[in-house]
Amino acid sequence: MRRFVPIVLAAVVAVAAAAVVVYLTNRDPPLPPLNSPVKDRQEATEAKAPTKAEELFQAGQLKLETDDVPGAVKLFLQSLEHGGEKRWMYRDRFVWAMAEAGKTTEAYAALSDADSESGFRELVKALRYHEKPNEPVYGGKVLEALIAAHRKRKPQDAWLAYYQAMVHREKREYDAAERELADGMARLPHGLPPSPEAITIDLFRGQRVTNLVDAGRIFEAYWKVGPRRATFDQLGYRFYDKSHLPMLAILVWVHGWVDPADPQLLHWRGHLAFETEDYKAAGQYFITYLAAARTDESLFPFAVTEELVRSLLRVGRLAEARATLVEADSMTIRVLGASKWLLDVAITAAGGDVDQTERELDEMVRKGQVSGSQFYRDADLGPLLRTPPFKRVRDKYPPPPDEPERKE
Repeated sequence: MRRFVPIVLAAVVAVAAAAVVVYLTNRDPPLPPLNSPVKDRQEATEAKAPTKAEELFQAGQLKLETDDVPGAVKLFLQSLEHGGEKRWMYRDRFVWAMAEAGKTTEAYAALSDADSESGFRELVKALRYHEKPNEPVYGGKVLEALIAAHRKRKPQDAWLAYYQAMVHREKREYDAAERELADGMARLPHGLPPSPEAITIDLFRGQRVTNLVDAGRIFEAYWKVGPRRATFDQLGYRFYDKSHLPMLAILVWVHGWVDPADPQLLHWRGHLAFETEDYKAAGQYFITYLAAARTDESLFPFAVTEELVRSLLRVGRLAEARATLVEADSMTIRVLGASKWLLDVAITAAGGDVDQTERELDEMVRKGQVSGSQFYRDADLGPLLRTPPFKRVRDKYPPPPDEPERKE
């Protein structure tokens, strides 16, 4: 029986090889890539009339490149019809290709009513992507013409109000922008996070807050644009810098009176304490925030981890600072980036272990995680390395020219 096995296997291999040959002989030749010369793609198109969605799209692209816009639109729309589940993809590729070619209004006019709202948004995105220096899309005639065309077809589309507001903002017409955004936001369907509806509403809310702040109407944004917790958090980041601490302090006080149970108050009270060098109080606020974040998905550990570690380091609680870094989640690690490695070494340096500090710096440089000059730019590691015990390390990794070594 065993002697027949090689014969059977050989026969199976022969049949399979023959099938591959037949397949390769009869299958359609692949289309040249879109970045191939026009002549090559013309020859491929002429050799076989396009029937599949991708073939039709590429044929349309070819027509567009040879300035046959009506022919291009016809083929692009046919690619949508043959797109099946990927129809939306061919629609988006169509409008992006047309926008890149400077045929935005022609693309919009060719869209069906069913595609007009999504197509309108994609066309604006494409215009923004191809925006040229000193030619802002939001103040340009192309977008104004597109908005006018969309207003005739879909006057109740909330995104029409959104982009009209962006045009007003470009002209610093903040009152008009607020009216448009408020009107558009009122038309949007509501949904619970993280639904697409909730994400869209938050985008409108965020733009309303930004617009009102730019107009100097900060507390109107806080009182008028909800949900209030989201708006408070956005305003906190807007006034995050040390130069804006008085405004942030007022906002925190007001929000603490309006919504004393909001756990985001821990974040911003901690930040205020950190910036005013009350590191003991800052650490306590941040630790309480992290504890709340374990059960509250609206809180993000990455928002407070760096300032918590620096607060603990600066009050000498080095073991807790190290443990905070070790326990950080993957998102926090990504947000911290190189600061994570620098903080790790800063904790070692704060403990006075020069040899271990040097080894850790050597390892970072060997792995290409940071360069020697970056050591001195860290708010904690830099000052520690400039102290007398670390002269040997400074000799090995000198401070950058713009940060001369301090005299001892």
